[in-house]
Amino acid sequence: MSIEVVKKRVFDFLKTDTPEVLAISGEWGVGKTYSWNDYLVTAKNNNEIALDRYAYVSLFGINSLSAFKYALFESIVNKDLISRRSTVESFKENATAVSESFGRKIGPWLINAPVLRNFSTQIESVSFLSISNTLICIDDLERAGKDLKLQDVLGLVSLLKEQKQCKVVLLVNDDDSNQGISDYKIYREKVVDVDLKFEPTSLDCASIVYKGDDYNSKKLIEFTSKLGIKNIRILKKIERLALLGMPCLNGFDEEVKYQFLHSLALFTYCNYSSIQSRKPDPIKNTFNSVPTLKFVTNLGYNAWGIGDNKELTEERQAWKSFVSEYGYNNTDEFDLVIADAVVAGYFIEDNLKERAQALNEHHSANKSKSSFTETWQLFHDGFDDNQSQVIDCLYESFKLNAKHITPNNLNGTIMLFKELGEVNKALELLEHYITLRKDETGLFNIENHNFFGDIRDQDVISRFNEIYAKSKTPEEVKDILLRIGSSNSWNQSDTLILSNIQTIDYYNLFKSDGGIHYIEPCLKFGQLSNPGDHELEIAKKAKEALLIIAKESKLNELRVKKFGITIDA
Repeated sequence: MSIEVVKKRVFDFLKTDTPEVLAISGEWGVGKTYSWNDYLVTAKNNNEIALDRYAYVSLFGINSLSAFKYALFESIVNKDLISRRSTVESFKENATAVSESFGRKIGPWLINAPVLRNFSTQIESVSFLSISNTLICIDDLERAGKDLKLQDVLGLVSLLKEQKQCKVVLLVNDDDSNQGISDYKIYREKVVDVDLKFEPTSLDCASIVYKGDDYNSKKLIEFTSKLGIKNIRILKKIERLALLGMPCLNGFDEEVKYQFLHSLALFTYCNYSSIQSRKPDPIKNTFNSVPTLKFVTNLGYNAWGIGDNKELTEERQAWKSFVSEYGYNNTDEFDLVIADAVVAGYFIEDNLKERAQALNEHHSANKSKSSFTETWQLFHDGFDDNQSQVIDCLYESFKLNAKHITPNNLNGTIMLFKELGEVNKALELLEHYITLRKDETGLFNIENHNFFGDIRDQDVISRFNEIYAKSKTPEEVKDILLRIGSSNSWNQSDTLILSNIQTIDYYNLFKSDGGIHYIEPCLKFGQLSNPGDHELEIAKKAKEALLIIAKESKLNELRVKKFGITIDA
């Protein structure tokens, strides 16, 4: 049923005071509650609600019929207060109605009682008796407490209609695996007068959430509807992060803002898609076609067959098709900042601005006819026998645009050249890249660009590690060793740096003020049960430095022996 049909039937329902029960059912998260509230407010503003009082109750966590009755009583407000929460004043108005019906004995006590849920069953029942001629919305039927039977709820709904002259709306989440919904389907024919199927399209859902006429709203409607997102909560999360991040992009080209929203929509959908839905169905042999966030943020040139001979599973092939149809090709550093924010729920603004600035410069460079991105289309588009043209154009374009090429894209280019037999040109481009950008120290830290192992060419890895290790100052080396000594933990970057330090550097370090504290952290690498090459190299050079110190004097020889170093005669 189209969303416009549902909307019209709801407005028709609200305009009359005829007691009846209306059910709105649909998938979880598609916006039934959100749309009902929107329709209700619109009808109120247009003075098109026939009944004067309204109550909204969620059955989530309600464990008894008496508690449900009291929740109804407590939530009633005048229709003019629709869209506001019930208050102590609205509670007292309701209590006054009870007082007028049942006399002075109970009235004063009830009017002055605090708004609590621990009234006795008798008081809860008495409060329910005052409810009549009221518009009531009951939500989350499938989430009622285990001691509240749905058939009892529906029995009460029938009573509200038949004896209390109320109009009742039921918001129902379709899920055949839920026992409560199964019970609802058994009894609904006896209770429900009108059953509306709420089946919005992804465009409908996007239009429900993104109502503005601004750039954000238009693009988010385009992107989220293309992804097929119907979950209102996910759409709202995208909207929230867009509002947080967009101010950081003021002054940048539209391409940067476009990529921000395009990636944000995809990452949020992947991150918040139900974990349960990712589990394959052993009977139907199906899986969720929405990829994981890790899969998407790992997309690089290897995902399109360059340097990757592994055959994709059926599931991963479906994921690859999903992102390809969406128009997402590979992940860059700007995307990774967005992905981090999706997981954390906030942006580190300086990081976002820094990556946006780099991307902006990259787009400026790409606007020339020698654009590196444009040149790559020679590889992607068509099956012409044009290897020489692809190699020559990529070679020239790379040299012109190296300042704006990411390490991941460098890796993809080097691997393509090697696979096409152009090893010498590949190594030449690598050295050109390093020479041009040697002053960008952080660029050569592999851990900053290789979260998911996309940089796999050994020449790229080796040269980056070498450049990065040489960039570290003695003071930074001291900090690393002190941290290792106090925490007994380290990472690959630490061992890389320490293994590239020369023996003479260790000698100077150990002889410096406080140098005695740096010895143990170095020697422990040689005591590991299964040390790697870097760990062995650290211990070896540290030992060599200590042997030099030991030969300087008899006193130093004794000092070095304390560390378990054997001194040859």
